[in-house]
Amino acid sequence: MNKTPDSDLESRAFLFLDDLRESGVTNMYGAGPYVETYLGCSRRVAGELLVKWMETFEARHLDKSHLKE
Repeated sequence: MNKTPDSDLESRAFLFLDDLRESGVTNMYGAGPYVETYLGCSRRVAGELLVKWMETFEARHLDKSHLKE
C-alpha cells in the first residue's frame, strides 16, 4: 500500500512552497531539500509533496491570477 501525506502536512507544504517560489531563493525543481528541512519529513515524502504542488499549482492559483494584472 502506498501511503500519501495527510492533508494537514500537504497544506503546510503547499503554503511553504508558495512562499518559497515567491522568494526566488531556489528553482522549484530543487525545492525538495527545503521541504525536507522545513517539515522534517523524508526525501520521498518531500518529493511526493513537491510533485503534487507542481501538478496542482495552476488550478490552485487560477482564481488569483487576475489580482496581479
